[in-house]
Amino acid sequence: MSVKNVDFSSEIKCIYQEFAQKTIQCSQKSAVIFDKQSLSYNEVLHYVQQLSSYLINQCSVKQNQIIYIFMERSIEMMISVLAMSACGLFYTMLDSNNSYLQPTDLIKDRTKSHIVLMHLPTKNTFSNAINDNIRLINVDEILTNKHNSKIIF
Repeated sequence: MSVKNVDFSSEIKCIYQEFAQKTIQCSQKSAVIFDKQSLSYNEVLHYVQQLSSYLINQCSVKQNQIIYIFMERSIEMMISVLAMSACGLFYTMLDSNNSYLQPTDLIKDRTKSHIVLMHLPTKNTFSNAINDNIRLINVDEILTNKHNSKIIF
């Protein structure tokens, strides 16, 4: 397809806006299915808004800030990606299967980001190698309301 065939006259929306629109149309249908878990569009949107609110209100994130996501493939990972879009943030995925580069090395060298979103399967990776400048956020705790103003593993 050449550039001549692309229609730029319609409004361009981010993925979060498209997802919210789809939620209005079919709120109870399955939006995400992973292994034996599934969530409806309403449930996903609720969790995305919950995580977005936490990031804005508790972590004071700003638009265009870079956040790290260090998770295995999961529903929580998808919710985290949508929350980044909802907040106007950029994200970088850290690979838990990369044995050559440790996540802490990537964080120190690549950006000035100080927030890492994690979940239960990846939380122990940073246990001894993290410093006070990096905030670890357990998304599982945010989504299940088992958090306080500071998330500590």
